[in-house]
Amino acid sequence: MARGGHGEASTSDRSHSTQNDWADVHGRHFYLGNLGDLQGAGNGSGSCLPTGTKVELSMYATSLVCLFPGEECPLILQRYVARTLVHKVCAAPRPYTRLFGIAYCSFDSLACGGVGCTVELVQVGDLRVCYHPSNDGEDLVDDTDDADGQDNVSLVVRVHQRFEHGPLEAFGVLPRVVCTILDDSPPGRIPPQVMARTSFWEKRFYRPYNAYALCDRARELFSKLFPGEAAGISRAAHDPVRLSFLVASRLPASSIKKQQRLLEMDVTARLGAEVELMTRMTQVKELCCANCGRVLADSRDIFSMTKEGSSGVFVNGAGALHDIVTITKVDGVTKVGRPSFEHSWFPGYMWTIILCNCGMHLGWYFSGNSLLERRPGIDPPLVFFGIRRVALAVPRASESDEEQEGSDSEDDDYSDGGDEYENDLEPEN
Repeated sequence: MARGGHGEASTSDRSHSTQNDWADVHGRHFYLGNLGDLQGAGNGSGSCLPTGTKVELSMYATSLVCLFPGEECPLILQRYVARTLVHKVCAAPRPYTRLFGIAYCSFDSLACGGVGCTVELVQVGDLRVCYHPSNDGEDLVDDTDDADGQDNVSLVVRVHQRFEHGPLEAFGVLPRVVCTILDDSPPGRIPPQVMARTSFWEKRFYRPYNAYALCDRARELFSKLFPGEAAGISRAAHDPVRLSFLVASRLPASSIKKQQRLLEMDVTARLGAEVELMTRMTQVKELCCANCGRVLADSRDIFSMTKEGSSGVFVNGAGALHDIVTITKVDGVTKVGRPSFEHSWFPGYMWTIILCNCGMHLGWYFSGNSLLERRPGIDPPLVFFGIRRVALAVPRASESDEEQEGSDSEDDDYSDGGDEYENDLEPEN
């Protein structure tokens, strides 16, 4: 058995600033090679459709990850699928240009409707799409040599808004589905008379609806748990909706649990559940295996390996999506197979599959060698772990801790935020 603890002490002792310097060297999707920016991508068109808008979008369904507004996601599609998708989204009229939908769904529930997100196609790999004028406007032509049709194409999309979609009855290659944009506008503030205690209603009656107080508390806890990412939440610091999505995308949870957070229509309930979980994480600080409950790591060992943060969605060479978090030290793991550079998500690092003692696939062990890029003043970690977020859970608090937490919450403005953010995560193979 290969213990994950050997040789990692020096890595965990490094300062977050040194690690963040290394993170600035590469973006998250550097491993995809040369990606071309789509003209007009990121200019805001289609990123804020009015609430209630009904639009028919091409739908990409996945059973591997659940995405939230504000995230970026890489995709690897077969060339003919990519060509079809690029043609449809680029030929769509404004403000729907470059937009399609992505939704998490299990294969036994495709006939049920659900909630997904609009995504904007922002980067495309080696699919050279040319615009040629025609009588009807502009036609898109792929001028690549596609004799066998088996090559894959890399894409990067940016997640924008939630929508409600109908059944995916004809699930196939990018089916067209009618979607309705959901309301994610900022919540109202508590009346000043209540805050000044001059209202008939006492302040405590408004506690469950004080989204801005919950936002401040969530930001405080998030910064304490993930100091390396404190700067990354500054743009959403005073926006309860954006912050709730950002935090939900970062916390350890299965895709099913994440989908429950995405389905939540009340931002105060979503923030309250996240505050509850992060409060437990600050008390316990341990991360355990979602399958057997064995303690694997300390949340304080999470660090940023890319300039986008300590975690995110990556895609392997087969097109499978994985939502991972980078950690300097993980104990009780078994390495499987030989180290490989093939399709490594981090330039200069070899990856090795790692399993928990119970057999759960935890993620990958990354080790650098002579190919590891070094620059003056930047000392990248020699080894680290990329752990699948669905493989992690937070231990439940003991009964005594729960009783103490309950007594302490009586005078806490943030205690009534929402339902429990469960962490009895189910393994996903």
